[in-house]
Amino acid sequence: MMFSPFKGLTVERDCAHAESINQAVWQDRVLAAELRAAVRQSHQIAHCFDFLPAERRDDPALSCEVSAIIYHDGELLFLNDKPLPALPVALRASIDSKGGLSPLIAGTFSPLDQATKFEAAAQAVDDPIDFAITAFDRFDPAHAGWDRFNAFFYWPRGRVDQAQLIQSTERESVVSSIKLRSVFESVIKTPYFKIEGLAALPGRRLMFGIRETGLSFREPKFRFLVSINYDKSIELLDEVSVLADWSARDLIGGETIADPSKDWGLSSIEYCADKDQLFFLLSAESKKGMEGFLLTQHRAQFLAGARPVLVRDQKGAAIHFSHKPEGMAVIGSDCRLLIAHDD
Repeated sequence: MMFSPFKGLTVERDCAHAESINQAVWQDRVLAAELRAAVRQSHQIAHCFDFLPAERRDDPALSCEVSAIIYHDGELLFLNDKPLPALPVALRASIDSKGGLSPLIAGTFSPLDQATKFEAAAQAVDDPIDFAITAFDRFDPAHAGWDRFNAFFYWPRGRVDQAQLIQSTERESVVSSIKLRSVFESVIKTPYFKIEGLAALPGRRLMFGIRETGLSFREPKFRFLVSINYDKSIELLDEVSVLADWSARDLIGGETIADPSKDWGLSSIEYCADKDQLFFLLSAESKKGMEGFLLTQHRAQFLAGARPVLVRDQKGAAIHFSHKPEGMAVIGSDCRLLIAHDD
């Protein structure tokens, strides 16, 4: 697999299919809409559970659904959407200078294993700290059974075994970050929401991607981004705001080639410090299939109100995925990205 700015890693139940899109140049731009990438694609298959004994690989409880990625010093940490029986929630691999992935292996058992449904991860710009967050998409005020879905962790870069919960709360022996729900509810204004994106920006600012909001998961309204500041001691500050509230469908315009009834939503955010550039994944799925797009915007323009625009190839065609893109991480200079498809 070529070392490239965009790589799609399609992760199925027991194997991963990698789609590589190689960028040759970012053009200078007056408007973000002029951003273009020259690309080429390649593919790689990686088996998620080959490190297990053969008799365990067919366990129907095993599900390789990568939804968040952390990259550090050539090592990749893939966080799973679903818990893995008797295994850490994270899988590990290394990536070489040519972009080749090593076989996936089990990660380290860590405090992250006490949480369920990881959806996003990010690396701080101002401090050597990593973050990971679950979906926050279910909660029962009467019982702690769903508290595991409400967790926000941080740890010293490269030391996930030292992860700690932000705004830790214990209820019925379940430790979580449920106190954060009130922070999100104060600006989202609905009892149901689902987090699927996280980016750490300069100035100790966190940006959370809200894929859905509504009265319940049965009637979601697709939303976008919430910003929260934090201080050096990783205490969240009372500076919470909605940065954008756009329709994901409006952002892709008429580019979609699939079922127009699909519900489009945000599935990942990533910040590239080298170019001061934000990247966004939008995805949709239905019985007729899955698809996704990659969008971008310069941070200053985005914070000034400019919408993300589709990343296009040299011929002007939007970069389009025929899978459901979920996780994304910067893996090198010039905003090279690794994109994981969670099918």
